[in-house]
Amino acid sequence: MKLLIHILFCYCVTAQAVAQRPDSLLLQDQNPNHQRSKDKYTKPAINPVKDKPLALPTDTIKPVATSTVSATIPPSKHEIYLKDLKKAEERFVAKGNYKDAYEISLLLKQANDSLAKNETRQRILQEKLRYDSLQQSERNKTYRKDLFQKQTEVESSRKIVYLAIAALALALLLALAFYRNYRNTKKANRIIAQQQQETEEKKRIIEISLTEKETLLKEIHHRVKNNLQIISSLLNLQANRTEDEQLKRIMNEAKNRISSMALIHQKIYQSGNLSSVDFQAYIEQMAQSIDTNFNNEKKNITQHIDTHGISLDIDTSIPLGLIINELLTNSYKYAFEGRSSGSITISLKEKNAEELELHVSDDGKGLPAGFDPSALNSLGLKLVKGLASQVKGSVRFESHQGTHCFIDFKKPQV
Repeated sequence: MKLLIHILFCYCVTAQAVAQRPDSLLLQDQNPNHQRSKDKYTKPAINPVKDKPLALPTDTIKPVATSTVSATIPPSKHEIYLKDLKKAEERFVAKGNYKDAYEISLLLKQANDSLAKNETRQRILQEKLRYDSLQQSERNKTYRKDLFQKQTEVESSRKIVYLAIAALALALLLALAFYRNYRNTKKANRIIAQQQQETEEKKRIIEISLTEKETLLKEIHHRVKNNLQIISSLLNLQANRTEDEQLKRIMNEAKNRISSMALIHQKIYQSGNLSSVDFQAYIEQMAQSIDTNFNNEKKNITQHIDTHGISLDIDTSIPLGLIINELLTNSYKYAFEGRSSGSITISLKEKNAEELELHVSDDGKGLPAGFDPSALNSLGLKLVKGLASQVKGSVRFESHQGTHCFIDFKKPQV
């Protein structure tokens, strides 16, 4: 009986030791000795008589039913062990051995209490383990999150470093490009300055040459004008010495033609532009000269001249001047017979974008009936046709309220 009580006492002590064992041993799942420590606190102490069946007393004074209980009681046999103690208590009571029954009852109560405390402790430990597991999981998540954040920061730092290196390399390349561009620009500017200096020198030489040529051309026009005036004066002297009126008239007409040509050279010489002629002033002066030479009867003949500000080159002005000279001479000679007054109109205007039109007219008696310019053998008309062809123009005559002559010619490039 005492041996049985000793075994039960050892079991209760073992249960209390399990209930009071340190929690830290249960939480160290990574410790290789964890399972051995767990077994140490969850298994009861080993009886000195290991694995030897224990026979309850069966004497006549304390009759007890035989029950074989292992000294090492695994948790799966706790319920069987408690049932055996309950049966032993009932047998002692049935035998009338209340003292032993009471002792077994106390042991049974103590075992129940120990098992209940152990179960409570086990649940608390399991909850603790789950809580620690959750905390460990949260710590792992936090650790992974921190690790990911640090990796992101490291990656960002690495990218920033790479970008800084790339920016530095780009800045160096740009600086090198700017330096090369500066050197090339400086070299190009030096070459351009040298070329400009050479161009200015050539320009100065050309300007000097042009000035010399302009001076020479003016001198040529001046001398041509003087020579033509000399010829005109000789013709005038010869006309004054002759008694033949027809010959005198022919010489005067030739003198007027030469004077019109000399007048062109005089206008070019007097103007600052050697490439064009102020046609308005030229025609006005020529018309005044013809009026002086052929208006012997001092008739009141008015002249209306309008060239609309058109300037012509010398190659066009001379033929047109001679044409106007012939037409004006004919008007003064034939248009105003038997009249004391009249008017002459000279107009030069643009006909279209490519042609000019010269219109010479008078309000005299007009052309004779059946007038055919192509059938006449007049020197003046031949000159008009020939001179019109020189400026690539055409001639046509009209007779209504006087005589009208139209010269359409191509616009010259002045």
